[in-house]
Amino acid sequence: MVTIPEPSYDEVSECYKEWKDLQDYSKYDCFLNKLFTEIYPNNVDTGEVLIKVRVLDSLYSTNIGMQVYPMDLAEHIVGFKIDQYIKSIIDSDSTLVNEIALVEGRKGKDINLFSFATKYCSFHFQEDYPIYDSHVSDMLKYFKDEFAEFTMTDLRQYPKFYKVMEEFQKFYGLEEHSLRKIEKYLWYAAKYRYSDILRPKKANK
Repeated sequence: MVTIPEPSYDEVSECYKEWKDLQDYSKYDCFLNKLFTEIYPNNVDTGEVLIKVRVLDSLYSTNIGMQVYPMDLAEHIVGFKIDQYIKSIIDSDSTLVNEIALVEGRKGKDINLFSFATKYCSFHFQEDYPIYDSHVSDMLKYFKDEFAEFTMTDLRQYPKFYKVMEEFQKFYGLEEHSLRKIEKYLWYAAKYRYSDILRPKKANK
């Protein structure tokens, strides 16, 4: 049976290097880092937040425009006055990411943009704030019996997701890598290296 290698310093380093070699991905991150931390670091002006929302949506292909009106999302974010809280989104009792994620959609019903919300908050602080993604979730689920107890619902609560990432980092001795770098390893490994193991294609009948 084909298995995914145990996470290690070298495995993370190799996947991270291959991620950086992917066309445009590292360039996108550099631009988004500058946009969120230098050009428009605050979240009080709806126009500035709208620019960040639209650029993030475009470069990361989050497809939020199909689910929610971007201006509504920008106003939603501004309404939370997040600048005074955003640095503490990893606190055990912080619900900020999940509050940002829950927004009224185009059809008038609340929708959960959790992955987008983790990206939006993460680009304000880079290395300390890992992003949630279905590929990251797939890898954590694959190794969950080894290093931690959690449910898939737990991973969609940011403080719990952050704790699981820390436990993964500690269990496999990956402290020399930041959580963002580990997140990129998990994403790349699931999407490119081990996709056939995590998401096997059904045989044609």
